[in-house]
Amino acid sequence: PSILLSTFAIWLIYQLSLFFFPTGKKQLTAWIAAFLMAINGLILELTGGRIATDHYDVFFMFFVLAAVYFSTQHIKSKKPFLTLLIGLSIGLAILTKWLPALIAVPVWILLAIDSKNFTRREIMLNLLVIISIATAVFLPWQLYIHSQFPAEAAYTTSHNMLHITEVLDNQTGPFWFFISRMGTNYGELIYLPLVFVVIRYFKNNRDYKLLSLIIWIFIPLIFFSIAKTKMQAYILFIAPALFLITAYFANFLTEKAIDNKHKFINFALAVLLIALPFRYTVERLKPFSKDVRNPE
Repeated sequence: PSILLSTFAIWLIYQLSLFFFPTGKKQLTAWIAAFLMAINGLILELTGGRIATDHYDVFFMFFVLAAVYFSTQHIKSKKPFLTLLIGLSIGLAILTKWLPALIAVPVWILLAIDSKNFTRREIMLNLLVIISIATAVFLPWQLYIHSQFPAEAAYTTSHNMLHITEVLDNQTGPFWFFISRMGTNYGELIYLPLVFVVIRYFKNNRDYKLLSLIIWIFIPLIFFSIAKTKMQAYILFIAPALFLITAYFANFLTEKAIDNKHKFINFALAVLLIALPFRYTVERLKPFSKDVRNPE
């Protein structure tokens, strides 16, 4: 299942890129974003069950990504069944790994505002439907476990909250833990696209599409940085947004290189944005070495 979902996510990323960045060499941006998704070492290790928090983090990332994808399709067509699919995706994400899945909600709101296809009343009604469907998906299980296994459910709920206030299982790090891990998981130059999209937004503060990507990335990044317990895959669900902005920045560099005297530097940066994550993938997976199949 993880292989199927993470593979399908490559196509979703491609389609999202065409939506978020419809101008310029849009297909190049989409191909780069899809490629980054396909070769990401962390996702491949999690998909293969090689490292901790494997399959449910892959599922969580997929359902959040699906919610955003259905949001973009709903923005374009306003078809009611897509609202149901957004709520279903968020509900399944909550069932997988709880409330951080709600990050898809502000993304949908900003995209709806940006489209100018929705009145304020329509936004509120659609939001009500999305939240209602998501609640209908995840609430029955919560009611069931709290009624049938009250002690265990109460313990699990309190244990979830402890991740924020206490260090569990010796999994911790400084406030900048996730920021530093991003350089390993997504390439050392990942910080350049992050700065780039923030600057682009403030230069054109009506670009709600860029703002939605910024929120998708920075709210989880800040929240999990504050939390005491830290593991690298906790913020895996922001990876699709990172791939999108990296591809956007790489495409921007190649376009600037055509009429810029610093074309070599621009091309070199664009290549490194793709090559560095690929290098980490090879280092992680060691495809040409024979792994021990039954380690101690």
